[in-house]
Amino acid sequence: MKKSEGGGSRRPYVNVSGEDVRRAQLRRECRGLVMSSGGVVLVRPVPKTFMRGQVLDMRHEQLQGQRVQEVTEKLDGQLIVGVVSRGGEVEMWSRGGRTQLGSSAMMCARRSEGRHEELIMEAEVLGCTVCFEYIGRQSRIKVRYEGESEVVMVAVREKMSGDTWWWEEMEGLGRRHGVRVVRRVCEGMRSLEEVREWVEAQEFMEGVMVRMSGGVVVKVKQCCCCLLYTSDAADDM
Repeated sequence: MKKSEGGGSRRPYVNVSGEDVRRAQLRRECRGLVMSSGGVVLVRPVPKTFMRGQVLDMRHEQLQGQRVQEVTEKLDGQLIVGVVSRGGEVEMWSRGGRTQLGSSAMMCARRSEGRHEELIMEAEVLGCTVCFEYIGRQSRIKVRYEGESEVVMVAVREKMSGDTWWWEEMEGLGRRHGVRVVRRVCEGMRSLEEVREWVEAQEFMEGVMVRMSGGVVVKVKQCCCCLLYTSDAADDM
């Protein structure tokens, strides 16, 4: 078994074609995607992310030559998406759809000073899905957050194209509605090695999400937070 950057083991990749990689990327993108019977995308959450070397399209040779474009903190919670129903009601869903976790996140958002529902509605008008991280004591956490639970905006994705907003645009949306936005970090850094060194020097942080010039998002975690890779990663290729 080969060693990953986090110190764990992963399966070696053998006889995998470019078509296999593209299908794995498509399958990853489709997780959590909600479409109408007419083929209209209703909800597009952020896809599952991986560390360098964990899946085929994030091997060293695939990332070689790509530059770091944007880095945000990786929050340790549960992914939540904003949804507007046919009747115009704003809800929060988890990856499993309409769940108790989503309802709990909505109650948390309503107790806060932020206007999460107005923010979700504005994004809906723009044809976008807002993604949040629900952090706090309700999570099975590796990083302990002080204070009450929070619903923090981490991404805005265009439903049809799948394009993700840059941090400045997302921060502006959050500021207009008083909603907390994930921190941008590592400004000015251009390589994954620089980012990794910075992450290892931090305290009380699980890691970061790195958007590369080739379009992929790479997860960089502190060594103490890395888990052994499982067959789930291999299945995603």
